[in-house]
Amino acid sequence: MENKISKILDSLLVRVAFDLSKADSCHSYLDRITLEILRDDSSMAYRLLSLRLNEREMRELPHRIEDLVRAQPKFESQPIDEFLHALRRRLEQTYSSQRHISTVHVLCEAVSDTTTATSQVLSHYGINLHTINSILRELGDRVEGAQSPLRLGFEPIDYFTPPHSDNATPLLEKLATDLTSQACDGKLDTVIGREKEIDRMVHILSRRKKNNPILVGEAGVGKSAIVEGLALRIASCDVPVALQRKRIFSLDVASLIAGTKYRGEFEERMQQLLDELRGADDVIVFIDEIHTIVGAGSTQGSLDTANILKPVLARSEVQIIGATTLDEFRDNIEKDAALERRFQKIIVEPTTASQTLEILRRIAPHYEQHHNVRYSDEALSACVALSERYITDRHLPDKAIDIMDEAGARAGVDEGEEAVRQTMQQLQATTRKRNEALAALAYDTLATIRLQEIALKARLEEQLSNRTRTLERQPHIVRASDVERAVATMTGIPAERLSHGESERLRTLADHLHRRVVGQSAAVDSLSRALLRSRAGLKDANRPIGVFLFVGPTGVGKTLLAKELSRWLFDDRRGLIRLDMSEYGERHNVARLIGSPPGYVGYGEGGQLTEAVRRQPYAVVLLDEIEKAHPDVFNIMLQIFDEGHLTDGAGRRVDFRNTVIILTSNVGSR
Repeated sequence: MENKISKILDSLLVRVAFDLSKADSCHSYLDRITLEILRDDSSMAYRLLSLRLNEREMRELPHRIEDLVRAQPKFESQPIDEFLHALRRRLEQTYSSQRHISTVHVLCEAVSDTTTATSQVLSHYGINLHTINSILRELGDRVEGAQSPLRLGFEPIDYFTPPHSDNATPLLEKLATDLTSQACDGKLDTVIGREKEIDRMVHILSRRKKNNPILVGEAGVGKSAIVEGLALRIASCDVPVALQRKRIFSLDVASLIAGTKYRGEFEERMQQLLDELRGADDVIVFIDEIHTIVGAGSTQGSLDTANILKPVLARSEVQIIGATTLDEFRDNIEKDAALERRFQKIIVEPTTASQTLEILRRIAPHYEQHHNVRYSDEALSACVALSERYITDRHLPDKAIDIMDEAGARAGVDEGEEAVRQTMQQLQATTRKRNEALAALAYDTLATIRLQEIALKARLEEQLSNRTRTLERQPHIVRASDVERAVATMTGIPAERLSHGESERLRTLADHLHRRVVGQSAAVDSLSRALLRSRAGLKDANRPIGVFLFVGPTGVGKTLLAKELSRWLFDDRRGLIRLDMSEYGERHNVARLIGSPPGYVGYGEGGQLTEAVRRQPYAVVLLDEIEKAHPDVFNIMLQIFDEGHLTDGAGRRVDFRNTVIILTSNVGSR
């Protein structure tokens, strides 16, 4: 039988099975599943009930069900795996006419069983099967003529039916992706913490004139996700009447240009697309990286995409949502005042740490299903904290999601997968031998090789089946230590630095340096104590780990101490960034540290100091013979020492918070 269980429900059932498998006993499996559904406000069963109950009632509903469940004397004697298997089979048989089986179907199962706590508590609020089906009819459900409330032919509520349109848009459908249809099919992730931006976009789209929003923000802050959030709202009918039944298409500018070899082909395609959009008043076009329309498709004597769109935008004949970065908006859109005035700008800021953690909790089930793992709450918290602390050149929530994905991918590689890989390699080698024997007409060995191939295929199928069953029963748990290793791999920062185990290692720092640098006890002790204070949190978090000035005559061990500190921190000298400051004695050489400004030779090449720290953000920076540098160098150093960051010649912010800065000088030189 084809599996129709929706991804959201399937992930929820796996999570419940894992939680209940560790419990000694349980009162009611069905009630426990319903509780998980009601605690997830992104599930459509929750949204469906929220149409009849207010916020206070929705908050107290799970608590009432849980209290009633605990008061029941009856315990489930059936194993949870058998119960879930029977439940899946019953749902697929009962709702065989449905495209998907969603959380609403499970809610109907719980409500139809009057012995469950869910049914008893919901009846107190006036919710029964008739009420649920009434809500479904209000949402535009099609009843297929069945009389039993449980057999009403409604579409799965986790995935609303895509709005039907009589407007033919064949070219648009060929060049673009229908986000609203993807939202109806459950292919878009839930959007968290962007209600204000989505509301603002809804208001702009509802305007009579200049109803084209443009999302402006740094890469990775979630601009495209906001548009997907609007598509999810349209799919769930949670928008004003003016936007009901709208369709959002994501258009790639490159697909517009592709294949237009001859003069006039691009303009002809654009006009055909605009004719379709004029005739389809239910279409909203989303163009990511909208700055690419400036100059796109332009040849000598012809118009580019931006100039072709200006007249139709001015007459409000089409609606467009754009997304771009702050720099690209300034360089491409703002320079064209006629184009800029057609759009209403929405600034998208990075999410906060708490919002990012909530986002990770909501999207974790999708990654758990993909990697066959379970994320512990400490792992999700570590994703946010470590990304915010050690990945400074990117923005939340993108960098935290990347770490979560990386940690899941690393944890998903287990011993069972290694055995499967070895069997596949053996099968591949056996197949190659069979082909060689067949080409050589060695029929005497061909039969033996064929038997080996059949045996390996059977073993591979058995290994894959066993691994799938094992992961369903006992998925890998991703913990904070797994996240730390993932961050260490992505950033080059030693894993010990990310974990609390570094505190133990720091206690041996002084002994190690004493053995390597002889006769400098005072300097070694001062350096060790400063690093211990820094690791203990007794320093400004927005400054470098430590700034030290080593003063003394040539040959006493100033540079050696810096090199040994780098060796101890990194187990090698790759973490040492050494700059000979005698090369920066002239005023014009100072710009080499941060990069030349626009208009000067070397602009765009990056600074020697800033580029080195950008590539190796956790390092020992050794500024050798600092007294030989030009005085203007110290103005740059003051910014690093005081604020912990520096802006290079290209306007990029370089973070020095994870560096140890050491300056060396000869006594009496200046």
